[in-house]
Amino acid sequence: RLGARFSIAATSRVPWTVLHFLDPIPFERVAARGGAFARRSRVMPEAVEPIRPIDRREARRRFGLPEEGRVVGTAGNLRERKRIDLLIAAFAAAPTRPDDRLLLSGRLQDSLRDLIRHRHRDLLDAQRLLLIDRFLTEEEFAASLSAMDVVAIPYPHHIGSSGIVVRGPASERPLLGSPYGWVGWSIRTF
Repeated sequence: RLGARFSIAATSRVPWTVLHFLDPIPFERVAARGGAFARRSRVMPEAVEPIRPIDRREARRRFGLPEEGRVVGTAGNLRERKRIDLLIAAFAAAPTRPDDRLLLSGRLQDSLRDLIRHRHRDLLDAQRLLLIDRFLTEEEFAASLSAMDVVAIPYPHHIGSSGIVVRGPASERPLLGSPYGWVGWSIRTF
């Protein structure tokens, strides 16, 4: 909190004509205070390239995924700090149907790959944990979101914007995520 206060105080003293905020949470705090800094501040939208949603089954066929059943998943640069381990553990513990699946699409960090091999091998073997473990082009990223029924954002204390939060709804998929910060604000608002 001290760092956030310092950042706002320092930013308010720069002689810029307009300051654009990508995150509406600090913008709302600045606007509520009023004054010259608030008058110079604007909130800007998260920039995202247009996404053409595709049919769920077609998206699954593109990746050789099972076409039937429900899929919750996440995509992108899959790192420990994003708490992908929590998402896998929650899926493993959830009361699910046999055709419910978890899809992780994007390059997995080595430690997560090891975790899956050692702790969740049963999910892999049963094809309930699906992996597309490689770099995805923008088109593949969008197609992987279209393959999901629900896009999960397991980041528990993420600060700032997140591309998957914008791309999920652009792919016409609902989001499941933490109520914290910009992720929570976006899910509640949109």
